[in-house]
Amino acid sequence: MATAPPIPPELLAQLRGDLLPLFVAAITLTVGTASIALAVARRPRDRALLSFGVTAELYGVRLLLTLNSAGVLFGIDAVPRHLAVAAIGYCILVPFFDFLSRLVPARWRTTLRRLVAVDLACAVAGLAFLAWRPDAVALNLFFSWLALLNVGMVLLALLRPGEPPSWELRRLRAAFGIVAFFILCENLRGFRIIAWPQFAEGLGMLVFVGGLGSIVARQFFAGRSRLAALRQELDTARLIQSSLLPAELPRLPGLDVAVRYVPATEVAGDLYDFLPASGNRLGVLVADVSGHGVPAALVASMVKIAVAAQAADAAAPGKMLTGMSHIFHRRLRTQFITAVYLCLDVGAGSLRWANAGHPPPLLLRRGEVRELAAGGPILGRLARRDYAESSTTLEAGDRLLVFSDGIPEAASPSGEPFGDDRLQAFLAAHGHLSADALAGALLSQLETWSRPRPPGASPDEGAQGFADDLTLVVAAVASPAAS
Repeated sequence: MATAPPIPPELLAQLRGDLLPLFVAAITLTVGTASIALAVARRPRDRALLSFGVTAELYGVRLLLTLNSAGVLFGIDAVPRHLAVAAIGYCILVPFFDFLSRLVPARWRTTLRRLVAVDLACAVAGLAFLAWRPDAVALNLFFSWLALLNVGMVLLALLRPGEPPSWELRRLRAAFGIVAFFILCENLRGFRIIAWPQFAEGLGMLVFVGGLGSIVARQFFAGRSRLAALRQELDTARLIQSSLLPAELPRLPGLDVAVRYVPATEVAGDLYDFLPASGNRLGVLVADVSGHGVPAALVASMVKIAVAAQAADAAAPGKMLTGMSHIFHRRLRTQFITAVYLCLDVGAGSLRWANAGHPPPLLLRRGEVRELAAGGPILGRLARRDYAESSTTLEAGDRLLVFSDGIPEAASPSGEPFGDDRLQAFLAAHGHLSADALAGALLSQLETWSRPRPPGASPDEGAQGFADDLTLVVAAVASPAAS
């Protein structure tokens, strides 16, 4: 059996002397790789963690290339290694101080980020110089002074009195103070001012990486805890909002009602409600609060209260919206509310409605689609505004579509909206369906329009969230109007 050739004694001696820097390089490379992977995996990406990971990777590679045994271990000649070490030295200041600029007190961040911009410009100039004239010695002195300037600026920011004390700031001060001492000594050794061990700077970097690692870990787990608490709060908000929606669909003779409600986020700004009125009549409200998420959901809950406060006017759409508008006047700053309210009387064969800046409902009768286009300003905008009321007849076979703007504005992957014309054509083609079947078919069409399914995919594949909240109420008149 062939045996491996013996390792030369000179290489063994070099490897023994390089054990400490090899250990430091392995630690920094491992930490750097893990930090970059974690930063890229997070959404949004953690820029501070990414800068820290790049710094650790560059330092680990630079340390490996400066080893006495590097030429034999990596098969790289001395001149290319020295040029690579110089190039990394020019570039490493950028991610290193970019990371620190994200940790220092807020009042210093602008100054340090400007310093990072200077470091970046110097790094580009230094790399261009090396490409033009491979002579690292000519620039080493300049970048040594630049590194000392950066260190001094960060020390000044960290040690400035009057900063609010925190665990992270104390740990950062201690870790950076140690590495700053080693960087100072390493550069003074380069200036031949003091005698200093060649690889001692690695010890300072190891302490610094450990200190920053504890800060990053603490912030990461604190962020996870905050995220878990936020999710719990959103779950609670979703439960509260779902309790605001009708628990069941209304049941009236001769009327079939279906609903589809698809929030764009955990909670929505859309709202629908049903109000029974005297004489076997039904009030239908669809409202839309601008924006998304919790702020819109909070205003939507106020809409629910405002509707309940106007329950006495459930049979009078104009009075309903007028009373709601008075409630919201001067109570909304950056948000606004659109709403449409309809009163259906199947027994009398009549439909009345009022509109406050909302997309007009659609009425399908004998294959023709009509917009119930009559409206007024959004709720709360004007102090003394009485909303006009419009009316029409209801006939057997009619289909009524009440919706929020998320339906016609649902966009395809190319950005084209579904549009009013396409919505009316769909209603005309599917008016023979029951209310529930029609609502389901329209939602499926919108999902296909917004997120086309790949060929051969099952019907459930590709159904994803929309950019805006979707609310759809379908009412079908199932029997002839009674006199």
